[in-house]
Amino acid sequence: MYKNSTSDSVAASRTRLSWHKIEEMGRRGKKRGSDHRTTSQSTQSSAGGRTQRTPITIETSDSKKLPSDLKEKSDVNQKQSRLNDAVSPPEKKRAETENDVLQHVSEKFKNPDVKITLKDLVGAITKAASDRKKVAGSSKKDNELKEELSSLLKQIKMDDKMEKSPLASGKPLTNEEGLSEIKNLLRHKSEVSRKSRAESLDTSPTGITEALLDFTRRAEQGSDESESKEESGSCAVCAKNASTKCTGCRKVFYCSRDCQRNDWSAHKDACRPYRVGKIEGFGRVLVATRTINAEEEVLRERPFVVGPRPSSELLCLGCFRRVNGGYRCVRCSWPLCGERCSSNVHHAAECHVSKTASLKGPEELNSKGFNGQHSELITALRCLVAAAKEKTRWRTLLERFGARHSLVRHGSLQHLYHQQNIIEPLKSIFRIDLQPSLSAMSEANMHTVLNVLQVHSVPCRSEYGEVMGLYPMASLLGHSCVPNTRARIQGEHLVVTATETINAEAPITAMFSDILWGTKARRDHLLQTRFFSCSCRRCSDPTELGSYFSSLRCPKCPQQEPVLPTQPLVSAASWACSACGYQVSSEELLETNLRLGSDASLQLVNPSIEGLESLLEKWLSKVHTNHYHLHAVKHSLLQLYGRTQENEDHKDEAYWKEIAKKEKLCQEFLKVCSLLDPSMAHSVPQFGLAFYELHKTVLQYAKYNFSLAKLGTTQLKKKMQLAKALLRRSMDILKHEAEDTPEGQLYSRCQEEFIAIGKWMLSVGLA
Repeated sequence: MYKNSTSDSVAASRTRLSWHKIEEMGRRGKKRGSDHRTTSQSTQSSAGGRTQRTPITIETSDSKKLPSDLKEKSDVNQKQSRLNDAVSPPEKKRAETENDVLQHVSEKFKNPDVKITLKDLVGAITKAASDRKKVAGSSKKDNELKEELSSLLKQIKMDDKMEKSPLASGKPLTNEEGLSEIKNLLRHKSEVSRKSRAESLDTSPTGITEALLDFTRRAEQGSDESESKEESGSCAVCAKNASTKCTGCRKVFYCSRDCQRNDWSAHKDACRPYRVGKIEGFGRVLVATRTINAEEEVLRERPFVVGPRPSSELLCLGCFRRVNGGYRCVRCSWPLCGERCSSNVHHAAECHVSKTASLKGPEELNSKGFNGQHSELITALRCLVAAAKEKTRWRTLLERFGARHSLVRHGSLQHLYHQQNIIEPLKSIFRIDLQPSLSAMSEANMHTVLNVLQVHSVPCRSEYGEVMGLYPMASLLGHSCVPNTRARIQGEHLVVTATETINAEAPITAMFSDILWGTKARRDHLLQTRFFSCSCRRCSDPTELGSYFSSLRCPKCPQQEPVLPTQPLVSAASWACSACGYQVSSEELLETNLRLGSDASLQLVNPSIEGLESLLEKWLSKVHTNHYHLHAVKHSLLQLYGRTQENEDHKDEAYWKEIAKKEKLCQEFLKVCSLLDPSMAHSVPQFGLAFYELHKTVLQYAKYNFSLAKLGTTQLKKKMQLAKALLRRSMDILKHEAEDTPEGQLYSRCQEEFIAIGKWMLSVGLA
């Protein structure tokens, strides 16, 4: 909530995933696989020189689950554990999903003379999902099946077996042949082991190559190796033989839903894998009561309130997807994605208030001097309305959260910001005095609500955009700059999933700052907005886990050894060379970061290879090559290399020099990201894009060297397999993203290129 206007820190935020905007730098009119360009749109804030680039933070979410009505059809299915289901769905579930699709296929192709192509299969799956939605409306079970059917197509497209299928060739098949092929694909589709997502890469180039090849081998073998072992036990209620476990704790068996329902009041406290504890200097926090495994769901709950995070972008106020303002709510004139979101429950508060005040959307706010603050005001308004209407729930939240929000003192910068930038416009523009529930709320109580929202809101990712919300339990997650969970909205619930094994009595942590900021920037931000000083293992390490993400270069040493903080947890401490002892004061450090941040911001507004390379050349003698400002510059540069002649038949020497630079830059970028985010859960756009770009260099080099007879057939095949492994890795990271987001579009491109590589290998006899 609070925007720091006097910060002495410099924070480099993540570069927006912007591959799709590179197309203007390449040849127009080419196929989809080559039209993308970079925009690391960055503006220099007046707030202490912070490089502000609003990132798209995407978290990898848990596997979609089949609806429970499918599970009931087989006692054998109930013997499969939920964890094993996530790795490789039981055969019965696959068969039932398969039959659901085939039912719609057979309905569409009743005539046995009709020919079936891959396009027909796509249409049939889409129709199956669509029909389910129409029949079920908002039914949770059918919406889950709709999600399963939607993901089915993605799995088929990326399956190695798809390349060899008669359907992939586009050759029409008879009805019987087509159905047979569809069954074969559904039955044998490869499913990537979920465990591999949490594995960090060996950071050497060779290690990356070998890890990716191993990743692909496991993916191809995963469905056969991960079949669940059948389990059974005695029902906790009636002692009958039972094969279904509690999906929360995975320890107690039940023979029926009735028994589980009857036992819930007694079992619920033992079922939750967490309790509320307390950490000195932080306050109340969730602590694990038992060992929580990687990829295990920690909690799932509905929000007290949820809204868009502060941003100048136009978002639909119902589903939070990006919009251009073309559609407006007929009642309040706020931008939405379409008519269906005008009745979305999240949009109700501002819709009613705006209609009463005759407010005409964000344009009126802009005209009155509140440019780009509409998202922040909307979320604040929603929280005030919820607190006024649901007083009992609000009091319960206040008692549970503790008193950390009271550290926002009257007259402090945060207090003044809330008064001038939130409360005043809500009164003068939104006319909250016309709302009985809000007019009775004192300004002191309004400040309390805003302080709680600032201190306890949980930043998370919805299907379409970044949001923040207050949650009964998730708002008590602890913080770590190396968090052990990820949070993502699925439907109406926030789902918190472990990204690594969490031992009993360990804090359950999330990330409340930016993982791609330097230590000083992160700690200053947390102190000013959340009122605690982070002392996690990354903040306590002068090298930031070996990444040297904030380090300077020593001007005295011939080898330019890194200059590191002498006391990482003391903001005013000096920095010193690890070799000669040369020292830099905290003021000098700040000045260096301010100048570098300013230079980077200017270059990233309209990036070019020449400008970004010039920036690197200027600063590499002063700061470490992995410095967080330069990391953001490299993210843009690796997208620009190799675009000018990408689709030309003849490529000159300059092009191959760019490809060599691109390959090296991608490997360096992935090395740093894997050190800072070993789970790959908090830098999804960066990982997804870097793997995609690296695959292009491998592919280009392989074809080029093969044409020059520098590669034999065996070597070429290995290079092609590596390119496919890189694409598969990128798809695994991005596969839960909505199709109309940049990340979802990149996922689709990866699918297309994955299939194209397979077809090319078939054409030259490498399959």
